[in-house]
Amino acid sequence: MADYLYINERSAKSGELAISDKVFVNIATAAAKKVMKKHPDDVRMSSPVKVSFKGDNQVTIKVSISIRKGVKLSSISYEIQKEVARGLEVYVESVPFDIDVSIEEFKK
Repeated sequence: MADYLYINERSAKSGELAISDKVFVNIATAAAKKVMKKHPDDVRMSSPVKVSFKGDNQVTIKVSISIRKGVKLSSISYEIQKEVARGLEVYVESVPFDIDVSIEEFKK
């Protein structure tokens, strides 16, 4: 069952607007895969994207990757964060979010 983020800026007459956690997962996954296609030998996702909602209507997105030894960690993680942020801003611009890219393993 999906969790939803409710957008409270809507008037009662307009009804409620809710965005499923699956929407955030799909946007973040597509964006991360876009970066990974540019670096096929260097980085891959080590587990599915995870999304959580905080009480103040903030979304936290966690992207876990494995990366080849010798690759500059900061540039790859920044590139993933930037691409995920771009995707989120296009589709859900009014929602504040945090993006956490974690390195789970190094590959040879």
